[in-house]
Amino acid sequence: MIPEGSATPQQEPQPTSIEQNNNINATSDSQQKTRSIIVPIKKTIVCEANVRKHGIKPTRLQASIESDGIKEPPNAWYNPDKDVYEVTSGQHRLLGARAAGKKDIELIVHLNISTLQQAKEWCWDQAVLQEDIGPLNKAQIAVELKKQYGSLGKAAKKRGYKLSTLKEWYTLRNLSSELIDAINNQETGRSPTGSGNIIPNSIQKLREIAKFPKDQQLKLAQELGPLNGREFKKRIRELKTQDPDGLSPLFLQITNSSYQEWEEVAKARKISVEKLCEEHLNNGPGGEGGEHDG
Repeated sequence: MIPEGSATPQQEPQPTSIEQNNNINATSDSQQKTRSIIVPIKKTIVCEANVRKHGIKPTRLQASIESDGIKEPPNAWYNPDKDVYEVTSGQHRLLGARAAGKKDIELIVHLNISTLQQAKEWCWDQAVLQEDIGPLNKAQIAVELKKQYGSLGKAAKKRGYKLSTLKEWYTLRNLSSELIDAINNQETGRSPTGSGNIIPNSIQKLREIAKFPKDQQLKLAQELGPLNGREFKKRIRELKTQDPDGLSPLFLQITNSSYQEWEEVAKARKISVEKLCEEHLNNGPGGEGGEHDG
């Protein structure tokens, strides 16, 4: 509920008007699900539910906000316990406005969010739809969803997400802390740890790197960063079939062409190559395993 003094669902303002009460200006949509309000920036915080936990640079948008202002207001909900507006999406806009010395900020306040859990669910839904959510943030979302619902399968069913998508995100939980730091440094404008090479920041590349021992991942990421997709896949196959310190002895016993065939079968079945190998080893080619979130 929006605090007393601002427009409420029972006090419907005209869509084209701005009603000012106690330094808070408000307009609403016709369904009363959101409200556009201008609030003192000191009454705002970044919500714990905000899915962007990595690659945060507070001054990223400062210059553009100083010259052009904020073109699209951040999303938020009002927390009556803290008497603040918690930004669920658009924290760089909020942080940029603070860095630019703004005293007030326009927000899109969601009237149907009144608890942190509801805020989390809204943020999860948005993350599934948004293309610009980085891989590290998606990995964190998958971990949170598994913790919340007990398994990725249950989370997918409850939230209406694709299980294959959640599993893909979840594989990134195995990335080493030094590689995560390097990616964050790269995204915030600082040089990657120990190298000027470009660190890959796509789910497709990072999930392959995550399968290798953690003490090898940063060096591997630096090596593979400049490669295009075809070159990357070729190099990964070489590492899996030739590196004695790699994933599994099974990969050392098959040729590149055979491994490529296994990849095609795994892709058709929408499972990983490792899962396919596990089935052949444990249950035979047609074996059925239980649900695995990893």
